[in-house]
Amino acid sequence: MIALAFHRGKGLYAQLIYQRTGGQYSHVELVFNPEDGFEQALCYSSREPDGTGFKYIDLTNKDEWTVVPLTNITDPHVMEKALWYCKGSSDRAYDYIGICGIGIDKTDMHWTQARFCSEEVTVVLQEVFGMFPGMHSWRVAPSGFGATDDLSLHGLYELVTGAQKFVAPA
Repeated sequence: MIALAFHRGKGLYAQLIYQRTGGQYSHVELVFNPEDGFEQALCYSSREPDGTGFKYIDLTNKDEWTVVPLTNITDPHVMEKALWYCKGSSDRAYDYIGICGIGIDKTDMHWTQARFCSEEVTVVLQEVFGMFPGMHSWRVAPSGFGATDDLSLHGLYELVTGAQKFVAPA
């Protein structure tokens, strides 16, 4: 099984993300095999300053982490494809330009060779699992944007839990 883990950070960077997005999460991780437990969960995302890659993370603190299983993704071949896709996408730089673009309302600012967390996770969901076709991944935050009139901005938590609807562009 695959899950998404949403993090509630406490630092200045997290506070800036909350302020801009109105969301409750500042970071997101793709979690492989969450049924194996959350003490040392194999996660994949983009993290500052290192960029994209795998990391074992303790997700047991419920005050910091909310884990959302993607219950419709159960095929082991697709999960294996996701692992290989992530291995091939590892070592991309962190997309500071894109995250700053969201912060200053310039969502077209984006460095195509780099990714921030929700951007990278959205790309994996699109490329491997066929979710959210046509969505611009650099316009996706870990959560929030539910109250905005700009339908090109999305909160990943709200999308996967059904709180925000995605309509593919025509």
